[in-house]
Amino acid sequence: SDCDAQLDRLARLRARPRRRGARGWHARCGRVGVRRAARRARRRALRSLVIQVVGRGGARVLPRQVATDVPAPTLGGATKAAAPRKTKKLLIGVRACSLSPSDYRMLSGDCALVKTTRVPFVPGGDIAGVVLESESDEFATGDAVIATWGPFFGEGGLAERAAVDATLAAPFFPSDRLGFVEAAALANSAPRALVAVEQFVRAGDRVLVLGGSGGMGTMLVQLAKRAGASRVVAKKDRRGAPALLRR
Repeated sequence: SDCDAQLDRLARLRARPRRRGARGWHARCGRVGVRRAARRARRRALRSLVIQVVGRGGARVLPRQVATDVPAPTLGGATKAAAPRKTKKLLIGVRACSLSPSDYRMLSGDCALVKTTRVPFVPGGDIAGVVLESESDEFATGDAVIATWGPFFGEGGLAERAAVDATLAAPFFPSDRLGFVEAAALANSAPRALVAVEQFVRAGDRVLVLGGSGGMGTMLVQLAKRAGASRVVAKKDRRGAPALLRR
């Protein structure tokens, strides 16, 4: 019958050996599938442990999770055919990450006017760690660095690895008094406090610091004293702050 003839013809076509170097649709799909599988395998081989934000609502009620299957950031250096990247990047192995009021605003969603962040995301913009890869001539693999975010609300710090802008990073030398934890706390508050003191504080000035026990406040108290202020008055925000400020 016609049905049996069609089945026989189909069987012969399936049994026919394929030609080498075939350029048919199936061959192209096969090559694309192999490349996609290779890319997926490379991504699976490079994973990062992160703390993800999976909802909104503030730090107290915010659902969080520790994820181990998140692809680690890579620099993906420019090839010869591609144009060189304008902004040089650093891939940092994070040793410490500090959180600030800007991170809380991201958690609660209050920063929506200047930046929209989709969940899940990895919070944290102020980090300290060791350079794993560098696109900048100013940094080499193994350098200890401090890095911050810019211009609006950083992400990706609460992870094993983070990619940052090289212009927002600075080298430092770990010691007994300045380790990675302390360096991460200085990444954003210390430079801003230094700019404020250099612009507005002169020798003999009297300085009032509101929130003197916070990250930027503690920097302002010390830098104002160093700049020659005759008196530095700080408003405390929590218990134990006076002893901290006296030190």
